[in-house]
Amino acid sequence: MKIPHHYIALGAVALFVGCASHVAKTEAVSAGDYVLQLHQQGRLPGDTKDAHGKITCYLTPSDLQEVSYPLSRTFRVVETGATNNYTVVRLAKDSSWQLQRAWQTDSEGHVIQEWPVK
Repeated sequence: MKIPHHYIALGAVALFVGCASHVAKTEAVSAGDYVLQLHQQGRLPGDTKDAHGKITCYLTPSDLQEVSYPLSRTFRVVETGATNNYTVVRLAKDSSWQLQRAWQTDSEGHVIQEWPVK
């Protein structure tokens, strides 16, 4: 999952439309930056610093309008044969992002394994 910083940010905001709020955009990018930081530090369960893949964050139209806390965003990292999923949460506007859930799915979306998060 060796991804340049700008690539993850673009992946996180790829689904934004012109009417998306500035706060929603900022929070999505911030969450993506946090996931990238965990990857670079080797702290994502099921991931290594040297792994390569494509990361995406899917947002609903309501995710683009208003932001309320606690706020969570789920990222999918697609590698050969399986997908690692990571949900991060921010409890309040001024709090830090935290990894809430980490799991792996097969190509059909079935959960293969779930990893404990610290």
